[in-house]
Amino acid sequence: MKVASIDCRRLRKIIRKECGNCLIVDCRPYFSFSSSNITGSLNVNLNSVVVRRSRGGPVPLQFVIPDEKSLFRLRQGSISAVVALDDRTPHFQKLKQDSIAQIVINSLSHLASCANICFLKGGYENFHSHYPELCTESKPTEQSAAEPERHNGGPGERAGARQKREQGKPVELLPFLYLGSASHACREEHLSDLHITALLNVSRRDSQPAEGQYRYKWIPVEDSHTADISSHFQEAIDFIDEVRREGGKVLVHCEAGHLPLADHLHGLPHEDPAAASGGGL
Repeated sequence: MKVASIDCRRLRKIIRKECGNCLIVDCRPYFSFSSSNITGSLNVNLNSVVVRRSRGGPVPLQFVIPDEKSLFRLRQGSISAVVALDDRTPHFQKLKQDSIAQIVINSLSHLASCANICFLKGGYENFHSHYPELCTESKPTEQSAAEPERHNGGPGERAGARQKREQGKPVELLPFLYLGSASHACREEHLSDLHITALLNVSRRDSQPAEGQYRYKWIPVEDSHTADISSHFQEAIDFIDEVRREGGKVLVHCEAGHLPLADHLHGLPHEDPAAASGGGL
């Protein structure tokens, strides 16, 4: 099946005139999608295991179109167009063979339906720059809004913020993702109240809980602001994403709650961790 590359103007026209008969499939990482997306779009449900097994070929459509009603309509033939997009690729022919967008398009091409398959030139970044009114922005949490002030403050102010986080409960970053310290990870009342099912320990000490109590992953990293943890981005993202897909919740923690992890996790949705060359989780 031939894939057409369309520009932002064409997608805008499709959204306004063919909204009910069009599916917009966002192939960006979940964190990027949850931060900002085209209103009404769907995020692709692929994890690293599925991607590796596909080797660039088609995958089951329930991963590509996670919404059951939309998948049913697509198979039924009541969807006239499916538009796939990524971050910023300028043209369909520029996609890498093992990219999520390419895998999605390969999978859709094997579907026996009359839907036209399109790729958005310039991706989400280009569309958002032209038509922000057609996009949904997630509202920053209270902590997220206060983040710049904490970063600009002196050592005493930063220490006070850390102490507050240490003494209180873990901080909710997303409905399935919490940030805290090793102390929080040991307090079952906090974990139970927040319905935490998994622990991601990013520190130099392994503190695995009792077997079977929580899903657990340890990424050994020095508890310091000078620690370079960029190489662990994808490993952490995959773990968090797998827990989310299972309906669970993750507490991400270091030893004292002030690793670069704590200061930069709010910035993670704005870039693909696998492509990042530096910075903190």
